[in-house]
Amino acid sequence: MTERKPGTHRKKDIPTFNRKEYRAAFEAKLGWFAEEDRALIIKAYDYSEKAHGKQKRDEGSPYITHTVDSAGYYIEAGGREVDIVCIILLHDVKEDTPKDVKAEDFNPRIAEGVDVLTKPRREDVYPHRKKEVRRVAYQRLESSSWWGFIVAKLSERLHNVYTLAPLNKKRQRDTIEATREFLMPIFESAINASSELEVVRNLIQQLKVVLNDAETDLEAK
Repeated sequence: MTERKPGTHRKKDIPTFNRKEYRAAFEAKLGWFAEEDRALIIKAYDYSEKAHGKQKRDEGSPYITHTVDSAGYYIEAGGREVDIVCIILLHDVKEDTPKDVKAEDFNPRIAEGVDVLTKPRREDVYPHRKKEVRRVAYQRLESSSWWGFIVAKLSERLHNVYTLAPLNKKRQRDTIEATREFLMPIFESAINASSELEVVRNLIQQLKVVLNDAETDLEAK
């Protein structure tokens, strides 16, 4: 999978998407995992791909590229927790599709992780206060029962920041500010709790670099 840098995602230059080649590139990253774990990851991949169907991201690429590339960042950083990979692949299913992620289809921790990463519906919090929805979502993440849920969010936020360019300036700035002010302290809290210390440090360092690049690009516009 091609690394995506801020400013590189424009609708006019999105490469042709070949699902078979894309899947093969992802599966090539799974050699470190036991056969049983690989099977669970592929099950999550297939479930996510089917659930998101023809959904597109803002720059026009298939939505599956967000979930798969986010999982790829975690694996490439040395991450080997199979549940984290599956949570990343499935993290937007409940929020953005009619599908659910149930414990009996995967396992209880994966199902819980997807719940933790799913934003509450605005009408369930305060109907006219978008920031309150975000606050509740971040509090739920911070108080979650396993450090892996935070690392899953870290990996998907890294991809979101990598791909900010197609968004308008306000959304870019909101994402940058929310990441720095609210999420970064939560991510850093996972360092000492994690059994994958260097993986978390690696991902956080990548996020800091990409945030700086995104902010520089935004100020130059």
